[in-house]
Amino acid sequence: MQCSLNQRVTLSVKFTSKLFLIISIMEGNRHIYEKTGLDLQLIANHPGF
Repeated sequence: MQCSLNQRVTLSVKFTSKLFLIISIMEGNRHIYEKTGLDLQLIANHPGF
């Protein structure tokens, strides 16, 4: 019983972190579209942002 509970908690944490990552990426893309041309040029020069 304890093992299956731990597995469920681990799966839940993994799912939550993936969901948060997807939402963060979507929000980040939305903010990129709202930026000015100068900001877009800066992002193009530094793809790590």
